[in-house]
Amino acid sequence: MPELQHEIFVNDNFFTISAVFTQPNTTLTICSQYGLQPISCINGCCCTVPTVPIIPTVPTIATITPPSVGLGYCYDGQRSEVRCTVRGQCAAEQTCMNNLCCPTTDKQYLYACGGIAALGSCSRNGSCSNSFVCTASNYCCECAFGRTGGFCSQGCAAGYTCSANGYCCPSCPNGEVPYGSCYNGMCASGYSCRPGNICCSGQTPLARYRFVDYHR
Repeated sequence: MPELQHEIFVNDNFFTISAVFTQPNTTLTICSQYGLQPISCINGCCCTVPTVPIIPTVPTIATITPPSVGLGYCYDGQRSEVRCTVRGQCAAEQTCMNNLCCPTTDKQYLYACGGIAALGSCSRNGSCSNSFVCTASNYCCECAFGRTGGFCSQGCAAGYTCSANGYCCPSCPNGEVPYGSCYNGMCASGYSCRPGNICCSGQTPLARYRFVDYHR
């Protein structure tokens, strides 16, 4: 009968001993009856083969987060996906700038009219002088969004429509509300920069439009 033992240390590994034989011709076939786990015959001992843990491979290169998709650009380059059309639709410490909820700053008036400076602040009753429009940011501009293309009396270029106040104002081809203003020519994914510095859905090349350099 074999003598039962505990452990044996071989080649820097501990093996659990299932049985020890005094006969020098102990074989793996004899050892196999002493355990359900894999067993090996080592120096006359029937030893349970240790299970080597599988260590998951850790990537050596950090995963790069893909660019934000579907986020519009605020005037300072920050991204936003919250659209707005009137005051009060944005969270605290945010202002509806060019149809996007953007962080409120003391410099926002410089970009209130489609990326250029506002002509003033709206009055308490929400009106502006000189036929200007009180925008959702509470600043006075020629147009409700985007940059004007000049006076209607001079004719409005493609991408602009004549507004009731006499200014050519930008509009999206399908009549949708712009998804913010362009930031250095960039818009959210799936949108393109159109005349008047507005972002509209689709990827229409700007080359098809004639730009009007209107100076106030």
